[in-house]
Amino acid sequence: MATAGRPKGQPKSGGRKIGTPNKVSKAAREVVSEMIEQEATHFATAMREIYENDKPLFAALYIKMLPYVTPKLNSVDFRDKTDVDRTFEQQLADMAAENQD
Repeated sequence: MATAGRPKGQPKSGGRKIGTPNKVSKAAREVVSEMIEQEATHFATAMREIYENDKPLFAALYIKMLPYVTPKLNSVDFRDKTDVDRTFEQQLADMAAENQD
């Protein structure tokens, strides 16, 4: 049975170069963007109506839309690296000694 594609370990040849935009995706984004701009007032009116009639649905829709307009933040893991057994003065003396080297 023959395998499709290039043998393992062979470099890629042909196709789009890295970083070349996909023309179909770009065209689709432009169409959707234009549609959104044209329907913005209707969308705002519909959202106001949903807000007045069904606040839980409005809240759910609002939350689902947030990722499209706000950046996603990464969590930060803070670990205190100070030695609690040593006094503040001892830690300062060690830091001053490190800076003199």
